[in-house]
Amino acid sequence: MTSPVDGVLSDRKLSRHSLRDQAVEALREAIIRGEIRPGDRINEAELADKLGISRGPLREAIQRVGAEGLIEFQRNRGAFVRELSLDDVRLIYEVRLALEGAAAQRIAREASNSEIANLRRQLAEAEGVIRSRDGTKGDLGTPSMLQTAQSFHVMILQMCGNPYLQRYGIDLHVQLRVARLRPDHSVEEARHVLKEHRAIVTAIAKRDEAAAEEAMSKHLMKSLARFETADADQGRRSS
Repeated sequence: MTSPVDGVLSDRKLSRHSLRDQAVEALREAIIRGEIRPGDRINEAELADKLGISRGPLREAIQRVGAEGLIEFQRNRGAFVRELSLDDVRLIYEVRLALEGAAAQRIAREASNSEIANLRRQLAEAEGVIRSRDGTKGDLGTPSMLQTAQSFHVMILQMCGNPYLQRYGIDLHVQLRVARLRPDHSVEEARHVLKEHRAIVTAIAKRDEAAAEEAMSKHLMKSLARFETADADQGRRSS
């Protein structure tokens, strides 16, 4: 049976330089990739051994990743990878609507032509990923497609010129990557996502702040609806 800390954490001995930061990165990635799954208890002894570090910097890393919302602490039981319910996801999307709508508005107002060109290149990359899956039963949950879809939103947050929007928005994306270990999204749905992303970039390129915010809001509402449908379908399959 594969250990929950195999994969990203296997044979990943850390140097003594910035041990805590490196442990944060390794632990976060292991959770995002599903190597330590929602509901799993964080085994400090096993993790410290896998990473080749003492428990001190590891405990600091666990606290840091906990502050990002990926780990929760249960009294007298320890640290566990947080399990996001559908209600949690709905609350996250409620905040995303505010943050990313504002980010899209700011970019429409302030982005340089080269930054807009970067967004268009990202769309072309996403289209290439989707085309590579034509005729297959691939889903948006596969790493390449999920990461490509998410990178668009991360770019929006990074380009918006507001570090607070960027920080809190990206933290929410990290949490959603854990939630998205569950639902699958078809290649056809990925095409819909790409079309919605194009509408956002078109509004930004026209410097239309209201249209950019509206396109982002519509996209996020549709994204949440897709998540709810996938979650319901999975519930029916498991019942």
